[in-house]
Amino acid sequence: IGRYGADAIYTTFKDGRTSARVATICNTGSLATASYGTALGVARALQEDGKLESIYCLETRPYNQGSRLTAFEIMEEKMPNGTLICDSAAAALMRTKGVDACVVGADRVCANGDTANKIGTYMLAVLAHEHGVPFYVASPFTTLDTKLAHGDCIEIEERPA
Repeated sequence: IGRYGADAIYTTFKDGRTSARVATICNTGSLATASYGTALGVARALQEDGKLESIYCLETRPYNQGSRLTAFEIMEEKMPNGTLICDSAAAALMRTKGVDACVVGADRVCANGDTANKIGTYMLAVLAHEHGVPFYVASPFTTLDTKLAHGDCIEIEERPA
């Protein structure tokens, strides 16, 4: 997943850009998945290629998986310019510092490609669209549920705050 994601990001480089500024939400690294990770695995592949300029992880409310887990993995991996931001700062980040790609995981992927992930993922997708930032969902085949035609069929888990 990591290699495919990194290669996809390389195809979007413009204006002589040779490294990526990546934003992610939730925890998609080795603490939450097998080995290399999903979305964080893409950042790892970019880092291995010397093409990761910076990585921003959103805190991921209400349980703060980004601030508790992803930020830890970013520090442990010594990823360049790793920065934890609050979920509501993503728009300002895209506008002022720039983001070349948003890479997220998925809890479920429907037959038509609709996805479900943590609640802040939708906000990040809308912001990425508004700012012209490519948005990638990095997920294994095990998240694909072809019995569900589209996202409206996904039962959304609601957790207490």
